[in-house]
Amino acid sequence: MIHVGNRIPQRLHRGARKIHLLCKGGRPVYLSPEVRAFVLRDWLAANVTTTASTLADETAFWFDLEILLPAEFTGSPEVGWSRPAGDIRLGVFWSDNLVVWSAAGVGWSAAPGTWPQLQPDGRNLWRARAATPIWWQQVLVDYVATSDRYGKSIQAITIARAPVSLPGFPYAMPADAARLQADLRATGYPGAVVSSVSRPISVSISNHTPDGAAVMRPTMVGSNVTSVTCNGVIAPLAYPYAMPSQQAALQTALRNAGYSGAVVMLHGYEWMISIPDRPAYLNVRDFNLTIDPGDPYPYWNMYKEYLGLLPDNVVAGDHTNIRAMDGIQLSEAKKSFARVGIIPPT
Repeated sequence: MIHVGNRIPQRLHRGARKIHLLCKGGRPVYLSPEVRAFVLRDWLAANVTTTASTLADETAFWFDLEILLPAEFTGSPEVGWSRPAGDIRLGVFWSDNLVVWSAAGVGWSAAPGTWPQLQPDGRNLWRARAATPIWWQQVLVDYVATSDRYGKSIQAITIARAPVSLPGFPYAMPADAARLQADLRATGYPGAVVSSVSRPISVSISNHTPDGAAVMRPTMVGSNVTSVTCNGVIAPLAYPYAMPSQQAALQTALRNAGYSGAVVMLHGYEWMISIPDRPAYLNVRDFNLTIDPGDPYPYWNMYKEYLGLLPDNVVAGDHTNIRAMDGIQLSEAKKSFARVGIIPPT
């Protein structure tokens, strides 16, 4: 290999031509960075195998990566692996979005057990574990559900798939916010808060077809819908339509005008239900509100077979502020991706 002292030149040119490969006696003595990267990727694909897996123990549901490496490589998931020649360093990388990746080894450790394990093909099997689990087995969380759907009453509430028994269903939102808060607190949820923020009435419209839902764009002046546009074309209707009283009339008019799957939804006050400090087990952490009336829409399967109306009468909440039972903050990774790659020389 060509050297300048102990440094390998990054670029060689002959006149204006870039040199990618020089050989002497049939052996390469210089590879450009592009060729070196290609050769290393080709070597990596032929010699290193990775398999993602999950494993549950009494504390968490873990994301593990099994890594098969040639036997001459030594190291660990934390620091990476190299072979005696010192020409290649490998590291394990983590991402939760396939865009931003951790530095080599960051957030990884050896999984419990004795590693490496010699395999029949002569390679060594290593098992690395991501420091952030997919979920912890037992935690405290805060539940939050928010909606701005106008004119709805809450008919039922479930937390972690269990119904919440309250004395006053249904609760009109936001008019009954204070009553709902009082009933939640009296029923075993002492920190519950039900609040609302005033918003003007607005409209959203979708036209559901076997090929999907097309967004229709209403124009409003005050509380009146003065036009509805779909794919750049204004639907020919008898505008204006006053909201909320003419919601059904607007929906019927759109369907009669050829938009047979049109659904008109009203939005207004934004209301929120917060229930803090609830124990959660495994990944059973759903928080759902059943509302009435729903906004039913037609739906079809992947074969474009009509399957009827979906009621669209559930507001799905979320869980936040994940922490241990003693209050220590915890992290979870709903999405985890891993790869083994070359660590560039420094």
